[in-house]
Amino acid sequence: MEITLPDVRFLDEAGLAHWFPHLDGKWTEQTKALLARFGTDRLDLNWNWFETSTCWTCPCCGRGKPEIARPNEGGVLLAHLHLHHDHMREHFNAVLRERLGKPWPKELSASSRHAEDPMRALVMRFRASLACDGCNTAEGDAKKALGLPRHFSFTPSEIARFVRPRPNAMNEIDVEEARQVWLGVREEFESRIAFAEVLVERLASGLFAMERGITSTPLFNPSTLDDFIAREAKSRQPAAVMKAWAYRLWGDLSQRSVSRDGVGKSQKRRRPARVRPPTDAEVEVFERKPGKGWERTPADWTYPCCERGKRAILRRSGSGRWFTQIRTLAVVDLETDADNLAFRRELYPDHLEGPVVAGMRERYVCADCRDVVSELRRARPDLDGTMLTLEDVRDCLGEIRDNEKAEIDLVLAAERAEANYDLERAEWEFTVHRDVALHLWKVWKCFGPDAIAEAREALTTAVRAEGLDPKAVPGAMRWLLLQGKAFAAEGWARPT
Repeated sequence: MEITLPDVRFLDEAGLAHWFPHLDGKWTEQTKALLARFGTDRLDLNWNWFETSTCWTCPCCGRGKPEIARPNEGGVLLAHLHLHHDHMREHFNAVLRERLGKPWPKELSASSRHAEDPMRALVMRFRASLACDGCNTAEGDAKKALGLPRHFSFTPSEIARFVRPRPNAMNEIDVEEARQVWLGVREEFESRIAFAEVLVERLASGLFAMERGITSTPLFNPSTLDDFIAREAKSRQPAAVMKAWAYRLWGDLSQRSVSRDGVGKSQKRRRPARVRPPTDAEVEVFERKPGKGWERTPADWTYPCCERGKRAILRRSGSGRWFTQIRTLAVVDLETDADNLAFRRELYPDHLEGPVVAGMRERYVCADCRDVVSELRRARPDLDGTMLTLEDVRDCLGEIRDNEKAEIDLVLAAERAEANYDLERAEWEFTVHRDVALHLWKVWKCFGPDAIAEAREALTTAVRAEGLDPKAVPGAMRWLLLQGKAFAAEGWARPT
């Protein structure tokens, strides 16, 4: 079998259209026609727009992409689609945390931890669906106008009843019609709120356990191809080439297709401020007593969120002194190694769905960027613990100026945090795996080369105590030890 693997990095626009006709990036004829129509070369086209075809239509307002795209006040053409989801999900998560603490699975038996997704599905009113930014915004505006509960969400078909679409502009809303929609579903919504409380109480009492063992994985699943390619790549060069190509495919397509000319620039222009940069003498005064983050970062350090250097993040206080802080933000690296993914999904039933975290690390950020997380948690305590990625923080910053505090879009930050619940869960799953692997490595190190049999017996006892059955997965014990050795080398504190 011969397969042609196009190198996305070097394809011209005609080549991209030929190989990926189901996608819609900045290279499509439709996008270029829209830019010409509105007389601009600045484009803010997000990932959801790129991942859908040129003929996609909004399920709420019925507009196609040529009617959805609109210019903002700054002259940037916005091509945005958003994932509209049921905020009952966030309410259910909040009830879990309130009743069981954080992280809530820690307080439950292994069989009860698997019940979360089926329980959540019982209280949600609709599945997540892509919608245009006009309808997604109109839904929020309608809830605000009517003073509706934060965790209530109109379904796409309900939005269609009260939204009044306009071509290439933000949609209008019929508030009275939205009120009638709400009154028609209010009783149902309140019953789901009460049902969520009942479900969580049953879960806490151990009455909603759901057994999912190692053999509960479907015989054939989407990872089968990845596992096959991973094995073949070790011995056959063509398979190795295909694996490497597949690994970078979406990243290359994103680079060629997504455009974020509007990121970091507010639609409303702020008044010009009379802010001068600090002089060398003023920086020298500041550096006589800087914070640890300042000392631990090089002089040419810049942060990818606001893309400012160290001198540019200094701000002047009311007393005329220059100040700043360089803080840290926890970020996760997702697992991409096919072998590691296979072991994680087979050993841990919790990992069968959703993202899998390979590691966590701290990244230095300026105080303004870190404030995206801090201010969000103050405004929305129910989102405490939910993660924001580096990309999320960057997108939530408004107009960025040197030596001034950056603007923060807390509404967008809340939307991103709510959408990242799976990352929070994946982070907790990683800590469980890391602690197990480190513990096994510690047990192994207690035995010398002359006590292999005793070491194996001790490892078997230890791993069974963690609720795992490595004998059911060939090579699992060796893999766990190698993972523990790698974590120990990275300096992770061993569990007590």
